[in-house]
Parts: sequence; C-alpha cells; structure tokens
Amino acid sequence: MFKFSRPLRTTALLACLSSPLFAQVIEPPNVRDTARFRFLVAGHAYGSHRGDNLGLHPPLVAKLHAGAFGKLDFIVFTGDVLRRFEQESWASLTKELRPLGCKYYITPGNHDVTDFGSVRLREAYGSLHYRFDVGTTRFVFLNTQEVSRTIPPGQLLFLRAALKESEGIGAFLVFFHELIWLAKKPHYKTIRANSRSRQNKLGKSNYWRDIHPLLVQQAPRPVFVIAGDVAGNADAIPAFKDQVDNVSLIASGMGEVKGENALVVTVDGSNVAVNLHCLDGSDPRLLDYYTPANLNSLPRDAFRRTPPPGSSRDWLIALIAVGIVGIGALIAMVRRRRPVER
Repeated sequence: MFKFSRPLRTTALLACLSSPLFAQVIEPPNVRDTARFRFLVAGHAYGSHRGDNLGLHPPLVAKLHAGAFGKLDFIVFTGDVLRRFEQESWASLTKELRPLGCKYYITPGNHDVTDFGSVRLREAYGSLHYRFDVGTTRFVFLNTQEVSRTIPPGQLLFLRAALKESEGIGAFLVFFHELIWLAKKPHYKTIRANSRSRQNKLGKSNYWRDIHPLLVQQAPRPVFVIAGDVAGNADAIPAFKDQVDNVSLIASGMGEVKGENALVVTVDGSNVAVNLHCLDGSDPRLLDYYTPANLNSLPRDAFRRTPPPGSSRDWLIALIAVGIVGIGALIAMVRRRRPVER
C-alpha cells in the first residue's frame, strides 16, 4: 500500500484546513431555548471617527451594562467593531463585554483586518467567514474585506453549501459589513451609507449577480441580510430597510448621526422580528421608516448631528482659525513697515 511521506501528509492537511468548506461550521452560542431567543446586532461599534475610545462606542457600552436591551443570548458585530484592531483595543473590548456573560461573533470591517485582528478572529472563529445554527435558524457570516466590497469565489462556494445543506432550517440570517447590495440599482444611488458603502464605491460588488439569486432560491423561507456600515459619517443614514423577494436588506450602525442605533432581533420558531433601539435619546422610529423611498425624500442633513460644544474638533478648528488670523495680521504689519521704494 502506497504511503505518503510526513511532509506530504502535512501539506495535504494544511490544504484541507485552508479549503473554503472546511472547519467553518462552528459551535453555536449556548442558548437555553433554541425555539425562542434574542440577540443584539451592533454595526460600526467603535463609534465616532472623532472619538478616542479604545473599545466600543461609549453609549453602546452604557446601554449594555444597564441592561437596556433586555436579556440577550449573544451579540453579533457587523464590522468596524474597533477603531484599530490591536492588542490594547481587543483587551478593552473583552473587558467591556465580560460582565454580560454571553458570546459574541464578529464579521470583519475594514478597521478590523489588521495583522493582529485577522489572526485573532481566526483564532476565535476558525475563519473570517463561518456559520452555525441555533435551532432552526442558520447564521452565516461573510467577509467583504477578503476582496474589498465583494464576496469572492471561495466564500460563494461556502454560502452555496450553507444554503443547500439546510433541511430543517426555517430562516437564514446573513451578516457582512458593507452594504454591497446598494450597487447598480438606480433607486439606491443617493442612499448615504458610510463612504465605503455608497454606490460610487461599489463597482466590484457581486451581490445582485451572485448572491441574491442564491438567497431567492430559499423562498418561501425568509432571508435577512444585515450589514453595519452606516451612521459612521456625519452625513450618513442611521439605518436601512428594504424588502426584495423573500430577502430583507437591513443596515444599522452608530457613531456620528442622530438616531444612531443597534438592533434587537427576536427569533420565535421561523418568525424573525428585527427592532431598532436608539442609543442617543432620539425619538424612537420603526426600522420600516428607513426605506429607500423615505430616505430619498429626506434632506441631506436629516440626520446630521452638530458636534457637542467644547469637543476636541471644535478646539482644533478654533486654533486653526486663530492661527490663520494671526499669520494674516503679521503679514499685514510687515507690509506696513516695509520702506517705500523710490
């Protein structure tokens, strides 16, 4: 009988481990009642670009520690969980979440795929794309950073298998960071997600060509596609909701706009309810308020939030203004004292 040498066996094993369908079905969270459970979805969870927090957006941490979301079985982060995913910020995040005593799952955003972040996420979940089941609900986490703002062939194979091998599954939830479905459709052209997710940045997106057709095939079973790249720019929207075929397209986030939010998702059998929870005391709105038709009818500054007085940004602007005025005054004084040429 032919035997492979040790180096060849090692090479074969590594090839299997790196294949797109291996070791990406991970252990699910420990949910007491798999027929009815609740979890939180948090997008752009580091918050404002102008902030200096190491870990999560402080209003989110305050709400979590106060129990404002009710009993949660686990948490899902839809990308940009940390401002820069490094050892110190990861330690801050784990410290903030430890008192909650529940598992959390991350689909990476562009801020998360540092060298440290990529290694840490692979250690935690086995891969940067993975899935698990809770009862009859299947959770699929995809990585739109492997090839920026698209789902590459290996992940498409993984997604296709996750959808095909789904006997007994009543609903699917698919998570990734950017709103790659905003590509190409005319009525999405002016939707102001975060800058990376606006239509003019989504030229490589293959959502409508490759992904949506797979999701439609699951009808009448519902599919919820949830992204997190909103609310992180001053002119961005705080949330998004559209329904196309059997697919709900949803986005939620926090950081720099009025109405910043997280989502509380309740699964009851094959029924999935998604509710928006504001973090900043804004008037509560239903997720259905953020449809493309309504968003396109609103003024561009509908969700703009003025920076709080005395913020570091205000001081910086004031210092720059004083400097410009001072330089102008100095130039004028030098000119007045210069001898007149005869």
